[in-house]
Amino acid sequence: MEWSERFATGIEHLDNQHRMLFQMETDLTHALDEGRGERVYEEFLRSLEMYSRIHFGAEETCMLRFECPAAAA
Repeated sequence: MEWSERFATGIEHLDNQHRMLFQMETDLTHALDEGRGERVYEEFLRSLEMYSRIHFGAEETCMLRFECPAAAA
């Protein structure tokens, strides 16, 4: 799946983080296609977990700060 501006929130630092998540998926796909999946999978999962915690924490903070209706959910 490729990044598209249709996914953009208009909040630059969050959109940059979204782009990074898409890039991580692309990198994993390339590694799998090249037969390097077993070597990179564990590190990918560690990186994804760490980055996701940072990203979703930033999103939640932003949603609360600006009183986003979705924050209550």
